[in-house]
Amino acid sequence: LAGLVSALPLSFNNYANASVKINEIVTDPQKDHDESGGIGNSDEFFELYNKSDSSVDLTNWRLELIDVTPETKTLEGIISPFGYSVIANPPGQQNDNGRVELYDNTNLLIDAISYGNWNDGNILDNLPNGNALNGIFDESLSRYPDGSENWIKTRATPNAPNVPAPTTGIIFTTGLLSLLSRRKYRA
Repeated sequence: LAGLVSALPLSFNNYANASVKINEIVTDPQKDHDESGGIGNSDEFFELYNKSDSSVDLTNWRLELIDVTPETKTLEGIISPFGYSVIANPPGQQNDNGRVELYDNTNLLIDAISYGNWNDGNILDNLPNGNALNGIFDESLSRYPDGSENWIKTRATPNAPNVPAPTTGIIFTTGLLSLLSRRKYRA
């Protein structure tokens, strides 16, 4: 019985950990998110969303930012139930094509996304690139609704629910819809 009781918190933590999602990314900022007086690489960010009803401790979690200049960002802090955590000004310069992987403190891959033409072995299921073609209205790749498997290109909403921009007409998912959607955004 003692073994069963001691295993419960681990199972519960793994469930809560799996509920943390990469929720929004900005690689081509069109707004001065860090309020520095100008728009630049320091305005890039990644947002995590906790879609569970339990807090998750992000201590020693990490984001692997994989592109032509790969970087690792070690995380810390608590993400509240149904809350957000923004990683502002991540290390390196994020490209419009890449991959982001989220690992928990046990080195378990929790979530991953590939975007643009990053070759992760199956380029057909990638999200569109992070390039903002229409300015602020499509500067971010965002899950909509938060934590779901659907993605949209929309305006950035750090630490707030993602919402479609007035010009957003397509939700990106895996499979054929994703392929057709990406073609619409390519020049």
